[in-house]
Amino acid sequence: MPTFNLGGQRIEVFHTTRGFIWSRSDGITVQVSPERHWWCLWLCQGTTSIDRIQASVTLSSLPDPNTGAVQTATGSASCANCGSLDVMGPTTFGFPSPPPQVFHSATFSGNITIHGSAFPFSGSLTF
Repeated sequence: MPTFNLGGQRIEVFHTTRGFIWSRSDGITVQVSPERHWWCLWLCQGTTSIDRIQASVTLSSLPDPNTGAVQTATGSASCANCGSLDVMGPTTFGFPSPPPQVFHSATFSGNITIHGSAFPFSGSLTF
């Protein structure tokens, strides 16, 4: 999980998946200084709100064994006065339930704004 120290905050980026029976969507989550809490037995988590989070992601599949072609998809999102942002790619539908994982890596970039100062970040994940 890529971690960045920007503007006095710890920024964590990790793979996230959403799905419901016949659908699946992959992407990334950007969190600002996430902390688990003792009072909920470390099952809940809080983040620190900042001025703005903006991020984009390019998802890539493994190369097709016959053609060598790689599927790609992009997504972008932003939020204001928030501490967490999900940036999701397209949703796939199909069987078996849930559909198989299409994407296996992500390249991301973005900016966070803290007290009016912008801080860029970028990296990649394999999942």
